[in-house]
Amino acid sequence: MGHAIKGSRIAGLYLAGVNENLLGEGYRRFRLRRDFLSTKVFITSGQSDKIATPAQTERVARSIRANGFRQCDWRRFPKVTM
Repeated sequence: MGHAIKGSRIAGLYLAGVNENLLGEGYRRFRLRRDFLSTKVFITSGQSDKIATPAQTERVARSIRANGFRQCDWRRFPKVTM
């Protein structure tokens, strides 16, 4: 968020393992320019994640969209085994 505060254009954000929306809070707190809302946001969630569950991550994505971010995409991935 530091670069956005300084006025730099942010191409996109990748969020993984998130269970709360701090992006919207940061946008308001730091009074970023309105064009920051056009930043692409990609959120991922593991299907069996117990810390940031798919349901929590989906709520975060909805909250980010409700904050005005127009390009927020959320994807859930299956469990990876090696």
